[in-house]
This record gives sequence, C-alpha cells and structure tokens, in this order.
Amino acid sequence: MDPVQLDEADWSACYALHSAAHAERGSRPNASQAAYRAGHLSLSSDGQQLFWVAREDDRIIGKADLYLGDQLTDRGRFALYVLAEHRRRGTATELLRALVDAALSRGCEQLVVGIDHADSRTLCEQAGGELTQRVTIRTLALNDVPWPRVDTWVEAGERDSPGARVLQFDRLPDELAGDYLRLMERVQADVPRAGTPVPSVSLDVRRAEELAYARRGWRWHCFALQEPDGTLSALAEVSHDPLIADGVHQQITGVAPAQRGRGRAKWIKAAVLKDICTRYPQVTRVTTNNADDNGPMVSINRQLGFVDRVQQAIYRFDAAGFRAHLG
Repeated sequence: MDPVQLDEADWSACYALHSAAHAERGSRPNASQAAYRAGHLSLSSDGQQLFWVAREDDRIIGKADLYLGDQLTDRGRFALYVLAEHRRRGTATELLRALVDAALSRGCEQLVVGIDHADSRTLCEQAGGELTQRVTIRTLALNDVPWPRVDTWVEAGERDSPGARVLQFDRLPDELAGDYLRLMERVQADVPRAGTPVPSVSLDVRRAEELAYARRGWRWHCFALQEPDGTLSALAEVSHDPLIADGVHQQITGVAPAQRGRGRAKWIKAAVLKDICTRYPQVTRVTTNNADDNGPMVSINRQLGFVDRVQQAIYRFDAAGFRAHLG
C-alpha cells in the first residue's frame, strides 16, 4: 500500500470520514472541506505528511495519516480512522502496516498518537503503546469571555511590575532568539510526558518552521513578557489559518519557574486574547490543548471561559516493536 493521490470525489469522502470521527466523539470539524484539503496538500507538498486510504467497492472506508514535522526528527505522529461498520476486518491493520513501514524507512524510531475512544486505548496498550500524557482539547467562545476580568489581569500586571512589557512578533527576532528558545525548552520540560524527550529547538529549526507556516499561508503570532532587566519571564504563541477564518489556535503558554505565582500567566493570556480580538475581528473562538496535570493553566483557562471538548490519551510506540506486533 503506497501513499495516495486523491481526486475531488476522494477528498469529499475523506472529509466525510473526518466528520464521522468528530461525530463519534461528540464534536464537529474545525475546518471546512476546502480548508481540510488545503491543509493536507500543503503539508504533503512539504514532505511533512503522508496519507493512505482503504477502499471497498471504490468507496473510501478508512484513512491513515503520518506527520513528520515534529521538532524531534526521530519521532512521527499518526492518526487513523475506519468507519464503524468496517471495523474488525483487518482494515486498520493494513493501513497501519503501510504507515509504520513508511515511518521506519524515514528514520522514525517512535510514533505518537492521540486516542479518545476507550476501545482504541485498549488496542494501543495491547500493541505495546506507552501512555505518556492525558490532554483535553478546550474551546473558548469569544462572546463568553469575561472581559472585565481580562482587563483586570492586564492592569494588575502593569501595575505590579512597572517597566515590564508584553512583546509581540511574528518572526522571532535574532536578538531575543536565545533567551526565547531557552525559555521554551524550560517550559516544555515541565509538561508531564512519562519519559518522552523534551524537544530541543535550535534557531535553524525555528526558522524552518516559520518558513513552513508562511508557505501554507498561516499566521504565527508570538508573545513574550519582558522584565525590566530584559529577561523573558513568560511566552505564548497562537496561529491562524485564513481558511478557518473564525478560529485561532492557542499553541503554548508558559512562565519561567522563578516567576510563577506572580500573575504572569494571567497577564500574558489576557494580552493575547485582547490582541486576537483586535487583529482578527472575524474570529469567534479560540481552541487550545492542556495537559490534565497542568492544574494552574487549566484553572486560568476555565476562569476565561474555556469549555472542555475532547479528552485524549497520548500513546508512544517504539516503531520497530509496533511493526512486529502488526505482523
């Protein structure tokens, strides 16, 4: 089974699969069919995504995706969905064999997947997957934001820390790159991962990611809280895909350990929300993911009005061992 090229009818069928997967977990797709297709084509043209489909009587009944764009070059992410009425017939196994073979041929030693169905979690554990993290996908409707609270958080930050300021940039400035990337690594190191290595982000990797976003037409906005002495105490990043005009994704928010408990996370989260509303008046919602163990950030997001949408268990596989299990 090889990666596929799809025609218009195929893309419609794949989007129907995508919608069915969302419906099973009680959600709806964030992207339109056009945005879904454009995102796939953009990532595949960059060599960052491969995908396979399974057919029965010319009907697409299953799809598998392999993502290779992680900062850890020996790790890939994958996703898989088979229509409910076609399960337990070997379709998923066939798709996974092709996917894992491709991952191994490209140097992937580990594979990661997010699971939101209990049956799939059992299968992951039987196949040797290691549970590394539990996360919840959350959505914030901007009409429901308690804006007086947001304003209070910004005002408190400015009042309590004279001379500190929130910086915003789309391309990481060379003069801030070292401090920013070190803070990023420190923040990521505190995320519960059950032994998963923390990505080490070099400036070269960062520049490549910026170019990849630009090629896709995505906007990547970064924020940093700079203390009076010039050090960076907090950061946040959001992205916007013009094809999903009404949505923004909050990627990360983090605070340096020495600055925690001083309102820095609230300040930068509030500043980001105000910036989103000014920059994108058409946006009506913000999505984010939180590790369930990250109590402080979960609390802040709930105070802002974020609502739980989907809970996922993140499993990691040794790619060679996974392939052996598949037979």
